[in-house]
Parts: sequence; C-alpha cells; structure tokens
Amino acid sequence: ITSEDKAYEEAARQFLMAKVPTIFPGPLVLWAWNEKAAKKATAVR
Repeated sequence: ITSEDKAYEEAARQFLMAKVPTIFPGPLVLWAWNEKAAKKATAVR
C-alpha cells in the first residue's frame, strides 16, 4: 500500500510515458441510466 500522492505521481508518469495516453471516464459519464448518474456526468464534463 502506498500514499495517495505517490499513487498519483506514478499514474501521471505512466500516463506521460504511454504510447497512446487515454483517460476512460467510466459508465457514469457515458451512459445516464438514472437521474443521479446524469447529474454526476454533467458535473464531470
């Protein structure tokens, strides 16, 4: 287990070194299957 800061640093490092860096937003943003998900998707966008 590691600290949150170290985890973010490693995630950023991997993202920067990736051949095709991609961030997948997840199903809440892609599909508004209920009102709560739609509100979260709007907030994330």
